[in-house]
Amino acid sequence: MRGFRAVCGAERTHHIRLDKIRGKDGEGIPYDTPYAILLESSEPVVVQYSRLDASRAELALMTTIAWTPEA
Repeated sequence: MRGFRAVCGAERTHHIRLDKIRGKDGEGIPYDTPYAILLESSEPVVVQYSRLDASRAELALMTTIAWTPEA
């Protein structure tokens, strides 16, 4: 799937919920489907990816990965 876009101004944060984002055609990322994310930026950015699996409240799992992609 392609066509998802988000814009973030300089020196700002932008939080994107992947269960809420929609592509140009209005389609979202399917549940229960593995996916990867490709980030493209014309400027250097710092990215923090967090994942919360809330499918079962008693077994919730959250992970965080932060990195600065090569420009």
